[in-house]
Amino acid sequence: MSSRIRVRSVVGEAFRIGAERWPAFLRFFWLPTLLSALLIGGLMWGMIDFRSAEAAGPVATLEELQQFIRAPLPAFAALLALAYLIAFILQSGGLASFFRLVVLGENRRGLFQLRADGAARRVLWSFAIIVVIETLVFALALAAASAVTGEAPLASFERVAALTGRDQVTTGELFAAMKPFLMAVAFAIVPTIYLRIALVPLPVAAAVEERVRLFGALGMTFGHWWSILFSLILCILAIDGIVIGAGIGLLIVQAVGAMLATQSDFGAAGAIIAAVACVVLIGLYLFVATVAFAMPAVIYRRLKAQ
Repeated sequence: MSSRIRVRSVVGEAFRIGAERWPAFLRFFWLPTLLSALLIGGLMWGMIDFRSAEAAGPVATLEELQQFIRAPLPAFAALLALAYLIAFILQSGGLASFFRLVVLGENRRGLFQLRADGAARRVLWSFAIIVVIETLVFALALAAASAVTGEAPLASFERVAALTGRDQVTTGELFAAMKPFLMAVAFAIVPTIYLRIALVPLPVAAAVEERVRLFGALGMTFGHWWSILFSLILCILAIDGIVIGAGIGLLIVQAVGAMLATQSDFGAAGAIIAAVACVVLIGLYLFVATVAFAMPAVIYRRLKAQ
């Protein structure tokens, strides 16, 4: 059996890539993200009467929801699903470019990046395969929970919907209503986590190779599951530490700058401080995102070298 990947080395390389490659990450993703936000946000803004919905309060039924949507609910759901599909296609292009940069050193030039070639389509298909597998796992878990409780698989949703019409609902009642669903989550959580870790290199492999290799990804991670899990946990802890520590500090600086900006003696200085803190905070989140997406690419490259 090949030696396991080294956890600290993998995380360290991901952070190094985050520090070095965030400009490329920004080039790959800013336009797809902007177009996705405009598409989904514009559809929801044009289709939903937010003012009326806010004035009406909580919505308990689909019939009540329909009165705030300027189209039949099935048509709105179909349009929203199409918008999200287009957004996923755009984001898949950015992921394909970034994965190929990390693994192959392929750096696509240009400020405007939109990609819908074979690599982008394979990345999209790889995520679709993962979603289908996880959906099947949960469906099986829901069927098992139904067999154990003797209740219909969708009984939880029906009972929760019935409780929404009441003025007061206790925690015990809500827990009892959701019992089949919660049991299904408990049944599904272990196999879902296992598959999620085992399939970490699948989208990266799809981007840099000529086909989507589901069983190839499973074979690649065999014997390395714990190393991959600990690598991801260490990366998440490090990212959380950075975001919580530096993020809170920058938010405090931004708040102080905004407060000073309201004072006549320090208005200009306060505005500059707040603006700089905001820019640094955005840069921090950009660095963190680059590290997070670099992790599966680093793991794939290390496993491929075994």
